[in-house]
Amino acid sequence: MTQVPNSRPSNPATTVKAPAIALRVCGCIGIFLSAGAILFGLWFLGLRFIGGVGDSDIQMAGIFYIILGPLDMIGSVIILLGARNMQKLQSFSFARTAAIVALIPCVCSPCGIFGIAFGIWALVVLSRPEVRSAFQKP
Repeated sequence: MTQVPNSRPSNPATTVKAPAIALRVCGCIGIFLSAGAILFGLWFLGLRFIGGVGDSDIQMAGIFYIILGPLDMIGSVIILLGARNMQKLQSFSFARTAAIVALIPCVCSPCGIFGIAFGIWALVVLSRPEVRSAFQKP
C-alpha cells in the first residue's frame, strides 16, 4: 500500500507566503480605490459649492465618498500591514485581524469578493498548528 505524501509545504514561511501576497495586493488596490473615492467626493462637493452645478444628490454623494474613503483607507492599511506581518511571521494576532478585516466587503475591503476569498484563505492558513507555532518562535 502506497502512502500519499502530504501536499502541504512543511515550511510555515512558505505556507503563508501566497495568502500574504494576495492580501498585500488587496490592501494596495484598496488604498488606491480609497484615494479615488476621496477625490471623487471632493470633486462632487466642488461641483456643488464652487460651480453651483448639481443638486442635493451630488452633494450627498460627495459627503458619502468623503466619509467612506478614509474608512476604506484605514481598513486597507490594516490589511496591508497585517499581510506584511503574516509574511514575516510576526504578530499572529495582527495578521489574523488583517485577514478578518479583509472579509468585510465595501467598508474595509474595496476588492469585494477577492477580499473575502483571500481573507478566508489567510484564516485557514493561520489556523494550521505549524503556522501558529512558527509565529510564537522568537
